[in-house]
Amino acid sequence: MQIMTSYQPRRPDELMLSKDDVVAVKTYKNGWATGVNVTTGETGSFPLVCFVSPEVMETAIVIPVRE
Repeated sequence: MQIMTSYQPRRPDELMLSKDDVVAVKTYKNGWATGVNVTTGETGSFPLVCFVSPEVMETAIVIPVRE
């Protein structure tokens, strides 16, 4: 998935994201996902809103990448 909104991590386990990065989502729950930033090779957690707008987030079905 391509990132639409940059994200600066607030905790050590969170993933820094820049607009247009490509991310492989592994799992998601409660508005957060874990995955791999394919652009940088880093792994961590990040808010789902980074790749969909809040309006779409309410009705979106996100299918995680299977390991």
